[in-house]
Amino acid sequence: MAAVFGAIVAQEVIKATSQKFTPIDQFFFLENLECLPDQILPKEEYELKGTRYDAQIAIFGRSFNEKLRNLKYFVVGAGAIGCEMLKNFAMMGIGTGPKGHVTVTDMDSIEISNLNRQFLFKGSDVTQLKSDTAARAVKNMNPDLNIYSKSVKVANDTENTFDHDFWNQLDGVVTALDNFPARLYVDRKCVFYHKPLIDSGTLASKGNVQVVVPPLTESYGSSTDPPAKETPICLLHSFPNNIEHCLQWAREDLFEGQFVKNPEIVNSYLANPKLYISSLSPNMRYPTLEILKEALLDYKPDFDDCIRWARMLFEQRYNWRHRQLLHNFPEDYTDQNGVPFWSGAKRPPKPLVYSPDSPDRHDLDFVVSATFLRAYTLGINISELKPSDLEAYKERIKSFSLSLKVPDWTPKHGIKIVTDERITKEVEREMDDDEEIKSQEIISRLEKLHTSTKANPLTFEKDNDQNFHIDFINAASNLRAYAYGIKPVSRLKSKIIAGRIIPAMITTTALVTGLVCLEIYKLLKENYKIEDFCNTFVNLALPLFQQSEPIPPTKRKFLNKEFTIWDHIDIKEGDITLEQFIAYVKKNLKIVVDMLGVGSALIYSSFGPKGKERLPKKLSQLVEQISKVQLGSHQKYFQVEITGTDLQGRDIEDMPDVYFWFRD
Repeated sequence: MAAVFGAIVAQEVIKATSQKFTPIDQFFFLENLECLPDQILPKEEYELKGTRYDAQIAIFGRSFNEKLRNLKYFVVGAGAIGCEMLKNFAMMGIGTGPKGHVTVTDMDSIEISNLNRQFLFKGSDVTQLKSDTAARAVKNMNPDLNIYSKSVKVANDTENTFDHDFWNQLDGVVTALDNFPARLYVDRKCVFYHKPLIDSGTLASKGNVQVVVPPLTESYGSSTDPPAKETPICLLHSFPNNIEHCLQWAREDLFEGQFVKNPEIVNSYLANPKLYISSLSPNMRYPTLEILKEALLDYKPDFDDCIRWARMLFEQRYNWRHRQLLHNFPEDYTDQNGVPFWSGAKRPPKPLVYSPDSPDRHDLDFVVSATFLRAYTLGINISELKPSDLEAYKERIKSFSLSLKVPDWTPKHGIKIVTDERITKEVEREMDDDEEIKSQEIISRLEKLHTSTKANPLTFEKDNDQNFHIDFINAASNLRAYAYGIKPVSRLKSKIIAGRIIPAMITTTALVTGLVCLEIYKLLKENYKIEDFCNTFVNLALPLFQQSEPIPPTKRKFLNKEFTIWDHIDIKEGDITLEQFIAYVKKNLKIVVDMLGVGSALIYSSFGPKGKERLPKKLSQLVEQISKVQLGSHQKYFQVEITGTDLQGRDIEDMPDVYFWFRD
């Protein structure tokens, strides 16, 4: 409650001093009586002995406090919410008892931008692992805390770390994640092992808490938000109408394409040239070979060649491409219905003529940053950081770029430009005969090349102002905005949007984690009910506070019995054969198996040609053989998807999840 009210009061102080957001203009009342014991405890339960937990004991009693200390909890994520959660755990004493512990995992390292909201980290911790650093910090707060830190993600491919025994011994899980797939995976594990899960999230002044309690509530994955709307390809490549389109293009197409993906292609080729060429799909063969040609055959290993490359990149992206677009679709072009093509949000681009002295544009910034990034990725510069004499370099780059003779633009015929806004993925291209001839010429030249110098793919880093990453993206985006008549933005705004910085407020984080801990108190009660728990949504800016009872799980029927998501069928007959498995299912589940699947692998089909020959083989052996995935020593079971009919020949439409245990 201290964390909850502290966060609310702190936000009200910020409102008063900043004159931003709406203050609370009434009495605010919040109670959580459901946390309290259901019955009056003996007087000795409340005896205080001068420990750090006396305030907690005075409310809940000594036995309750010992239960809290011996809890085994898993905190997934050590970001803003994860740090605050671990601090709360240390203060509450969770995991400090002889049988208790807290495990935290996070595969990320600390960045400079984390320091303003992830308070367990200091400036000296930058580049260190979040989980290790957070664990050390809370251990200093409470030396009795038994905490274990991991630096691996929680997913299918790390089940050798977070195995059956790990999940089985937990008392609960708290997620502090920023991605949906990881949340779903943790949710599925909690459902299978019947472990309470409390999920929370924040976005600026907004926050939410969802409680998942077996078997009383629905799971996290039972109801999901609609998927985020994807930007149509045509808006990114040819018809942007806002600065977000320009920044996404600058980050994904230019920066990632030129300085991440292309160097990775070069390194993959150099690792095994013949194998790499043979593995290229027909539609990607020529474009990939063009990248190799430019990086390995056409370039000269000197800084001036990087200036030439950057200058030509400007021409290709801001002059020639726009001329080609206007060649395909002139400004007076109309469609088959007589409607002007360039209408509504669709704006005709203006081809840009290179002008490094223009005060309103970023021509020189683009060429300078592109030059340095190119020089580093090709190993010409040993550092990607800005040199101390950057201004002198700018003058050199400006002078040399103006002296270059740029070829005249000539229109290309047969160029297809996507105009359908319903298309959100790249359209596959087909290679023509001319490209096949050029491909063979490039391969012939590459075979004669003898080099072992690898490229240096960049890792996007938005927080280091000494590199050229944000400088390049800001210049590239604003040049595109200028060409399309879109208002440019500042470098800081470009950094926020392109860096996908999710706004975070420590007040919201503190409030949300306080609410999570209140729900943990409720989970320790002996006879809790669904109405004891609260899902919460808050918006401190409005201010808005909404609490609701969790939704119970949907009830379905199988073999005339009700079941929910918390029910599953375990088949523990040892490592039996496929034939024995099918017989067991028919006898005990009253299902005639038509098809059997494990993951994406079809193990058995009653009408398939290999069905009969697979029957004598062990089911685990078939899974390894067909899926081509080795079952690790840590694995004890896998989920089986059964399609079939009942004994009367009627299709089985719904049934609980089925798990086959091939090891004890």
